[in-house]
Amino acid sequence: MKRYGLWVLGALSLAAGLFHPTPWCIDCETTAPFGHVYTHLDDVLQAWLIVVPLLSGLLKLDKSWLAPLLMVAVQLIEQFVSGEPWVDFKGNEGPLIILLGLPVCFLSLLIGFGCRYCYDRVRPGWQ
Repeated sequence: MKRYGLWVLGALSLAAGLFHPTPWCIDCETTAPFGHVYTHLDDVLQAWLIVVPLLSGLLKLDKSWLAPLLMVAVQLIEQFVSGEPWVDFKGNEGPLIILLGLPVCFLSLLIGFGCRYCYDRVRPGWQ
């Protein structure tokens, strides 16, 4: 689990993103961007993009520093699968996903590392 856990979580994230792509539309005038109808599954999948770096830090997975990069890559791939045109992606959504996604995912990873550090410090006294 420790060695391949990050890759399994990344593959699950990519599979979920390919089966149910969630487009990010920054300045859309319609309620259904690119023909996508919002469901509650969208919230679950967006939360999953933050949970994966948290879990990789919490479980001390190998190469866990790649988790934020992997989740942002999944989100970028999802945009093309959802039917977003290249012009919109290049001008609006792509830079915003990178500028917001990387810091949020790295913060989630740091919170996971911090929780694991506190757990490791407190655990020896639980006897």
